[in-house]
Amino acid sequence: MHGGRTSRVWKVVSAARTPLIAKLSRQIDSTEMFPNAPDQEWRALIKLCANGVAPAPVAFASNGAVGSVLLLHAADRDAAPDASNLARLLLRIHRIEPWDDLPRLPMTPDAILQDGNAMLRQAGATAWLSGMRPKPPLLPITLDARLIHRDLVPANTAVVDGRHVAIDWQCPSIGDPAEDLAHASSPAMQSLAKGVPRIAARDLVAAYPDRDVRARFRQMEPLYRWRMACYCHLQASRGAAAYEQAVTLECEALEQACRQAHR
Repeated sequence: MHGGRTSRVWKVVSAARTPLIAKLSRQIDSTEMFPNAPDQEWRALIKLCANGVAPAPVAFASNGAVGSVLLLHAADRDAAPDASNLARLLLRIHRIEPWDDLPRLPMTPDAILQDGNAMLRQAGATAWLSGMRPKPPLLPITLDARLIHRDLVPANTAVVDGRHVAIDWQCPSIGDPAEDLAHASSPAMQSLAKGVPRIAARDLVAAYPDRDVRARFRQMEPLYRWRMACYCHLQASRGAAAYEQAVTLECEALEQACRQAHR
């Protein structure tokens, strides 16, 4: 089976003839923006499968030299969500009470821009991208921090018992639900998942039921697009060729978001 950007995935059959998914994750594949924490994924699956937003876990084993293997019940990964399915799944996740040991992410505009600046310093030779840095909104709408997935592109969903659930829970956090919308609709991140139809940001945001989150997303979108472009540029500078086109796609989305913000 195809895995994510940082994991290997196989479909296996147990001795009891039960179809399972085996996922191999390696700490070496972790990045600043998307930490690969298999232990967090295991705990998330245990907590969230009862809420109907994740598949049920079966077993977990970790070996520092090899990586971590996670077994979970098989789910249908061929039924890609549309904008409405994905928006409702995000809302269900955002309404779940987060647990205490999750990383807490900064939500202020300045913190988002500082993240991007730090990535550009690591990448080097980025005057053109620095010049695209958007100005922070003067009075951003404030929201309570919530449970977020951080990487819920359409490819990171599956169907269990006729309902879409989220997979790849290796970096759950407490943070801004508008960030989840930005990452889920990121053209860069969606482009890295081959064979899955893309969902436009305008369609996903229009389908998301919480109007306060929608309003904050529209204010913060330029910042999240710019930071994602910085992340993709950093990955490309490290030799990940697939991210070169991703930078271009995210910059196009950034320019569009900036035009809409100034209307």
